[in-house]
Amino acid sequence: MEMSNELLNLLSGMFSLMVSIICWVIGMVGRWKVFEKAGIDGWKSLIPFYSGYCMYKISMDTGWLYFLTFIPLVGLVVSVIQAVNLARAFGCGTIMAILLFMFQDIMLIPLGFGSYQYQGPVHR
Repeated sequence: MEMSNELLNLLSGMFSLMVSIICWVIGMVGRWKVFEKAGIDGWKSLIPFYSGYCMYKISMDTGWLYFLTFIPLVGLVVSVIQAVNLARAFGCGTIMAILLFMFQDIMLIPLGFGSYQYQGPVHR
């Protein structure tokens, strides 16, 4: 009985690790393509923190707002604004903005590989 619980825990841990790696790869591929559509070298999407800075430059024309995401509650508000601006930068509406906020790594795939064209950050 004990052996089966240990085996089950090991298998569930391995499954979780595999899902995490797959999601990470999907996010990296999507981010790379979004960077390329926005005129930024795709390899820059692989550098931690700098890729976040570049993503904010793509969506809001200023990267320094990325650093506000590290402040509790302020980061949440800035992340919502960034998702809305990223959707607008690709000519998308509210539904895509919501999906980008909730599932950004996955939703970068349609932005990067789909027919969406980068229109630049929206200034208001």
